[in-house]
Amino acid sequence: MKFLIVSDAPEVVDVVRLCLELLYPGSTILLANARDNGLYLAQKEGPDLIILDLDLPNSDGFDICLKIHENVPVSIMLLIVQNCEIDGEQWITAGADDYIIKPFSYEEFLAKVQTVFTRSNWVRKTFISGNFMVNYNTREVWIKRKIVNLTTTEFDLLSELTHNAGQVLTHHELLTRVFGQGFNVKTNYLRNIIQRLRRKLGDFTPSPQLILTEFGVGYRFAPPVYKVKHDTRD
Repeated sequence: MKFLIVSDAPEVVDVVRLCLELLYPGSTILLANARDNGLYLAQKEGPDLIILDLDLPNSDGFDICLKIHENVPVSIMLLIVQNCEIDGEQWITAGADDYIIKPFSYEEFLAKVQTVFTRSNWVRKTFISGNFMVNYNTREVWIKRKIVNLTTTEFDLLSELTHNAGQVLTHHELLTRVFGQGFNVKTNYLRNIIQRLRRKLGDFTPSPQLILTEFGVGYRFAPPVYKVKHDTRD
């Protein structure tokens, strides 16, 4: 994943960058401010998402958004100050996909990014649940910002499960989708791969939290859950 943050406020850049690093570990995060040419970077780097702060000194954020929209096929999310008077027609006309009001929480930012990617048909390229992420393009799996090494078969099986998170996939469905039509093996073979996956994902416990067993039927991957640790200190 590649992101471009356009903002003149260091504190905003730090928060957005931290959120993106937690959401998409290993991603490339580019920075631009009002003095830089955000359009040039967007055209040159081809980011997957641009986070554009409208509160730019001596600049019209909507004008910048429109120029990027007209020249680069990229999703844009606007950062808007609280009490800013903006209507749907205004940001849609400028070419933005969505906006979020500052200040915002990690959960709000996560939900907005997921919504933008869903609208722009990017949702199938990644699966995120808490600290767990699957990148289908790069065939990488991350847990707590650390990559997990999987075999081709293990990744293909995990891909099927996460693409259908929350739904039960039968033994036959999983074997057919991973190994192809006509592949006929005992369910013990599938069970062994599931056990290897659970071990690598840190989910090999009496009560797995990620890959769930539907006894006598098949398996399902737990639906996405967004968990954030809050500081409870006074």
